[in-house]
Amino acid sequence: MSKRPLSRRLLLRGASVALAIPFLEAMLPNRRSWAAPIPSARFAVLYMGNGMLTGRNGSQNDFWSCGGSPAGITSLSTPMQELASFTDYLTVVQNCSFGLIRNSGDAGHEQAAPSFLTGQNIANDANVTPPTANSHDVTRLAKPGSSLDRLIANNSGASRLQQLMMAVGPGNGGYVNTDPHNQMMANLSWDSQTTHFNNETLRSAQEVFSRLISSGLPSKSGGADAGVGDAGQPGPNRKKSVLDAVLADLNGLNTRLGASDRLVMNQYADSIRKIEGNLQSAGAVGLGGACAAPTPAQQAQYQPVSYTTVTKTAQNMIDLMALAFQCGLTNVSTLMLSYDWSRIPTGQFSAAYGIPNITGTDNYHNASHYNSAGGQALAAVQGINTWHAKQLAYLARIFKSTPDSDGRTLLDNSVVLFGAGMGDPDLHSYGRMLRVILGKGLTLNPGAQGKLIDAQGAADAHPRLIQTIANAFGIGATVGMSGNGTISGVF
Repeated sequence: MSKRPLSRRLLLRGASVALAIPFLEAMLPNRRSWAAPIPSARFAVLYMGNGMLTGRNGSQNDFWSCGGSPAGITSLSTPMQELASFTDYLTVVQNCSFGLIRNSGDAGHEQAAPSFLTGQNIANDANVTPPTANSHDVTRLAKPGSSLDRLIANNSGASRLQQLMMAVGPGNGGYVNTDPHNQMMANLSWDSQTTHFNNETLRSAQEVFSRLISSGLPSKSGGADAGVGDAGQPGPNRKKSVLDAVLADLNGLNTRLGASDRLVMNQYADSIRKIEGNLQSAGAVGLGGACAAPTPAQQAQYQPVSYTTVTKTAQNMIDLMALAFQCGLTNVSTLMLSYDWSRIPTGQFSAAYGIPNITGTDNYHNASHYNSAGGQALAAVQGINTWHAKQLAYLARIFKSTPDSDGRTLLDNSVVLFGAGMGDPDLHSYGRMLRVILGKGLTLNPGAQGKLIDAQGAADAHPRLIQTIANAFGIGATVGMSGNGTISGVF
């Protein structure tokens, strides 16, 4: 008699904890002719705040541009050297402007994050009253429409967690006050012109870990997506490891698995142990719990926080994103690595980004205006740009080493979008922006040497790229201000 295949919805259970597991060959019907199901394409976003150094006055201070053509990348820029081992997964779109955005009042940095995935001209939308300088008028910003990640998530059919939204930093973008204007810069995701997801964005690795664990637990209604705030929710700081709590179940399952499935499960267990160890040793990972009652002098300033755990937080979140994708908890995830208008003190640059601290400039936002911020500022911003590229390279390594249900890897089955909402931050420029698309999901096929596409500075090149990705995921609706145009050669 043939063995009954394992359920695709199998969970490991123990001590009131349930963990979803990755796809295994033992889940297939017991016929040699059956093949592993084709997994859904995953969509991930890594965002960097305060713009990218993509060139001032032509090539001056152009830190990102690569050389090559759609036939192959011939030279990688300094920060892109971090991805030299992944050129066969690289599609780079350069000179990707959004010239339909104009600097209006104080809307230089503010429009970057809300426009990144919506492709919408926020500051000068025809239906929005133009702001006065420094007005912090949220109404003229709240017009981006649905964002690309939300459109894909709504179309993905994920059964447990529709989307995983994360950010490294406090929910108000670094401000002490809770002005909605500031909160809008602290998230990428929008469902409508007035509905953003700042409150749903998880801002510490512990919160993300708990959300993923809860997504494997039955809810009170019998569903599989318990909320973060549910009573009794497990977390990484409990005395007994989550993995230890289900270890007996894991050992029992291993006796029913073949060699390849045991390898997958052992790697999965090692991944969870690594993440749990990182969270426990880091203590208060992330910045979400760093708020203290502000003094009167702080009310008009940004929240002072410790950034000693920024890299660890970002990489823990990337590890958790990979686990969520591997186990089928969700197909869509966004991660804001930093914020526009970030006021991280320049004296903490070494602790946060591994670059020398600088003097003469008080914070990252002011340093990003390097032309007037002193001689050290440009080199510091270049260092922070490179730090962001390193996190993308870390994601590439993790996704490449994570097996998927079809025998390929997560990187083979993902579309990862990386970039900033602005180009040169010193100019508040929305021209000459660079976008990196990493992976081979859907019909992405960069070739052995990668692919370099010049968007030629068209005013609507950025929203057309957003439209291109949306169409590839089967979304036919017009996104943002693209006019339903696309960029050829990406997919």
